[in-house]
This record gives sequence, structure tokens and C-alpha cells, in this order.
Amino acid sequence: MTHRFIKSEDGAITVDWVVLTFGVTITGLAMMGTIGPSLGRMAVSVVDALEATVGSIYEGSKVVAYRSNYDFAGDTSAWAGASSMYVDGFGEVLGPIAGSGGLETVTTSFNIGEESDSATLTFDLLAFDSLDGEDAVLYIDGVEVGRMTSDQGYLTWTPGDVEGITLSATILSEGQHLGGMQNDTSVDWWRDAASRITITVDDPGATLDFGFGSTANQDVSDESWAIDNFIIESTVTASPEPLG
Repeated sequence: MTHRFIKSEDGAITVDWVVLTFGVTITGLAMMGTIGPSLGRMAVSVVDALEATVGSIYEGSKVVAYRSNYDFAGDTSAWAGASSMYVDGFGEVLGPIAGSGGLETVTTSFNIGEESDSATLTFDLLAFDSLDGEDAVLYIDGVEVGRMTSDQGYLTWTPGDVEGITLSATILSEGQHLGGMQNDTSVDWWRDAASRITITVDDPGATLDFGFGSTANQDVSDESWAIDNFIIESTVTASPEPLG
């Protein structure tokens, strides 16, 4: 009899178990509305704490404090003196940028934060069409830091000597008909060039200004410069914090 009672699925015991299970389920669902948000916030807090700890474990390692990038396919309102335009062979770029006697006429500013140890700017510098010895002039915080010269599509890089600023240039393509404003391959001197510029600024301060000028002396339909794929990133040096 005892054996049959234990195995039985009918009667008051079965009813009581179903009611009890239903009650526990309803109570759990009701509690989720109260404790769910807190559990979510706790999870986010734990993730944030772990990320902060990982970032500070390695003394001397670099942690990104600020990052911004422009491909100039969208809003360019942060840039004064130039706007984006589609250029044959290059797509959307900041330009074409006309001559300014070398003066700084294209500018933008970045609020990178006072804690930054250094900031690095990387971008493609494009030379279009009949430039024959004219320069692109680069500025940091209103000071000229380097020049790129294009002579019929062949480039010469002249970095400045400014304390705390390091520059490099990599030629991506030169002396080629890449496109530009005058994409006429029948004209031999209309050659284009592209280079990648990297500028590293030590102890940049809370705000960093970038500027551009040009010594081009013809209309932009004949010769000009442009900028593309612009990235700025600032870093801080991590230091370990007590764990106990």
C-alpha cells in the first residue's frame, strides 16, 4: 500500500504540489520586476570595475583616453574652412582645398582631456592634378609643424623641428593618374599622389588644434589638396592601484 501511495499521481498530494509550484513561480516573476534593474546595474558595475582594474594592472601600459575619426562621408561641421566632396578616384574627402599662401585656413579642435600624456593624429594627405612645387602646410596649435610638396605628382616631405612633436610620412602612391578634379589621363603633368601622415604630440593639454594651409596658386579645378581618413587618439599611462 505504501509503495502504491508514493507512486500515485492522483489525490490531494498531487494537487498540493501543483498549487505550491504555481505559487513559487508567480512569486519569482513578481520579484524580477523589483530586483531585475538592480541586478542589471550590479552587472554593469562589475564589468566597469573589471575593465578599470585590467586597465591599471600593467604599469606603464597605454590606455586610450580619447578617440575620434572622420571619413568625411557625413557631417563635417567640426571643420572650418573646408567641406566634404566626392572626388573621382578617392571618394568623399575633405576638399578640394585651395591655396592660401601657406596660411592656416582649414582648422578643427579636439577636446581630448587634461589627463592625456600624448595624442596621435593620422590621416591621408592627397595631392591633385597640376601641382608643380606647391606645398601642403600642417599646423598644430597654430604652429607650422611640417610640409609636403607635390611636383607633378611626386612628393617631398619636410618635417618641422618643433619640441614635443614627432612627424612621419609614408608615400602610398605618387606620379599616377589616380583621379582628382581633372581626371584627364591624356595630360601628362596632371598626376596625383597620396601619403599617410602621422603626428604625435607629447603633453598636448586638454585641447588640441589641427590646421592646414596650401601654397597652391591655381583654381581648385586645376590643382588642390585634400584630407581623408582622419583619426586622432590620445592616451594615458596606466599605473597600478592598491588591490587591498
